Amino acid sequence: MRPENVERISPETLSHLIEKATPIQIVDIRNDEAYGNSDKKITGSIRATFETLDDIMNKLNKDIDVITYCTWPKEASSSGAAVKMLDAGFKTVKALDGGFDAWKDEGYPLQTK
Repeated sequence: MRPENVERISPETLSHLIEKATPIQIVDIRNDEAYGNSDKKITGSIRATFETLDDIMNKLNKDIDVITYCTWPKEASSSGAAVKMLDAGFKTVKALDGGFDAWKDEGYPLQTK
């Protein structure tokens, strides 16, 4: 699978999943600069980089849906991470459409890192 073919999820849909307490795993794959320039993250998200993604994947449940997010145009980092996770056997991995900025701009909840 190619990163551009990774399924996307809208901020609104992700918000509904969180509100319903649907079991999901959210992975923050923002690069070090973007992550460092913000004191916030999507509530409940787990921090990963491409360098630490293998370790993070070992801690996640492959049978529970994963949502990845970043700040790159067209979700480049989050969709790349999603491909890696799907190739590793995760059943469902989607990239957040518009990434962290779309989530923040639409006013959805954030937590302090």
